[in-house]
Amino acid sequence: MADIITTNLDAGTDSPAAARPQLLEAVQKLNALSSAAVGGGASLVFYALTSGSTERTAYEKFAESITIDDFGAVPNDESSAATNAAALTSAYVAAELAGISTVSFGSGGTYWLPPNTTVSRTGFTLDCRWALLKQQGHATDASWLLITGCSDFRMINFRADANRANTATVGPDRAAILVFNCSDITISDFKLTAAKGKGLAVSSGVTGSGALRVTVRNGTGGNCGTQVFIADGSTGGAVGTPPCEDVTFDKLTVTTTDHAGIAINDGARHVVASNCYVDNNNATWDAFGLRGSRDVKVIGCTGRRGRNGIQVHVLDAASIARGEESRDIQLIGNTWELNKQSGCLIAGAIGVTVVGDIGKNNGQSGAGYRGFHVTQVAGVRRSSRVRMSNVISIDDQGVATQSTAIEVSASDDVRISSPTYYGNITDNRVKLVSGVTLVDVIGDGADGATRKRGAITTGTIAASSQGTVTFTFTTPFDITPTWVNAAVLVGSGTRFLKVQHVQALTTAVVQVLVSNDTATDIAGTLYVEAAVLG
Repeated sequence: MADIITTNLDAGTDSPAAARPQLLEAVQKLNALSSAAVGGGASLVFYALTSGSTERTAYEKFAESITIDDFGAVPNDESSAATNAAALTSAYVAAELAGISTVSFGSGGTYWLPPNTTVSRTGFTLDCRWALLKQQGHATDASWLLITGCSDFRMINFRADANRANTATVGPDRAAILVFNCSDITISDFKLTAAKGKGLAVSSGVTGSGALRVTVRNGTGGNCGTQVFIADGSTGGAVGTPPCEDVTFDKLTVTTTDHAGIAINDGARHVVASNCYVDNNNATWDAFGLRGSRDVKVIGCTGRRGRNGIQVHVLDAASIARGEESRDIQLIGNTWELNKQSGCLIAGAIGVTVVGDIGKNNGQSGAGYRGFHVTQVAGVRRSSRVRMSNVISIDDQGVATQSTAIEVSASDDVRISSPTYYGNITDNRVKLVSGVTLVDVIGDGADGATRKRGAITTGTIAASSQGTVTFTFTTPFDITPTWVNAAVLVGSGTRFLKVQHVQALTTAVVQVLVSNDTATDIAGTLYVEAAVLG
């Protein structure tokens, strides 16, 4: 068979895109005939579009992935940013026709790309071979690399520098890598830095279309103007915007940055963050932020040197009305340490389960903070249906900063079982502050006793008089308690009351007669505490 020489493909033009019809025809011919080249049976010769490229047989060419360099990409030249973006598009078209599912960057070098560059295509893997992708300096408010309008796409092995020093004014919803209107996406093995806005955002609010089944793993990020990694269900707060769903953040590391390390916000749902390490060295923003999202799991993560290690909260009444509420959250086996305020803050959330988390050496900005804090968003919503088990609150520093082990305030239906707290914590206990109802504490205390603590509605016991306090525990004891106490919370302090008589005591109900021996009325939130002592 005669040799086929594909010379002068670009027909005298300077643009690879302008030569696309000729290129596609040549690729189709080569693809059809390449099987004849196996074992050297034919000498089909392929010349790439740029001068000085290496001549290869068709078999050699199609045995590898197509690179964007074959289509005119120029590394290490900022002025070639637009050319590089066009070369990527041409490489996808050629690979699709050739039946190849991977497009690659050349080996090494820096590839400049302009804002709003779409890097994705359905059914493909973009293997960047650890090339450095860098955003071209610009003066427009735009995101940079877009993964959109596709499914079954993977982007792997890259370094991305979003060129934060550029002159653009970047809006809060712009991102270095923006994933939206797509499904079944994997982004893995990467380093991302210097975004003027968000780092990597999985979002649905940009076009009103969802982002489904997105996995981001084995990456590092930092030095971003806003969140480094974020799943955002309703950017801009558009009512009815389809949320992003089924998002996984796995084995991500965040270093020093200007905002939250990992955020799951505003209607995102079915999200898992696992084995992530955030050390954002930022007193203003939380290491992990969960706001207004549903069905979220945070497993085996570390959040340190943020405002809080993690904050699970709601924004406002309007966001709750459109379904953006923190509900059905699971925190399992995480560590929250060295944060400026609290380790784990739950505010206005519903249905939160915390199992085996550790709050360690928090309160670095000063006294008054906790290992774990369950409370309200004032004027918006109280936390409720919170379940904590086997959590550990520690302060083992020479000078203690974590003032309270576990604190519950302005919340309803909270159950805490088998907590552990030790070290130099000033208030080393489960502390109930005014405004809590239906609170059980089981297995609380160094003596290993099974205890339950229940808050009563606000009440008053007059000076030099007695009053009755009754509480029905949400989870009954297995046997009748053998120890009872009662107290009243006044402001942020606790004044214990003298128990004159236990009027009723069963596995579910405690009723005691208490006295106020002072000369002034005592008003606040009353609670009783009962235990089965061993």
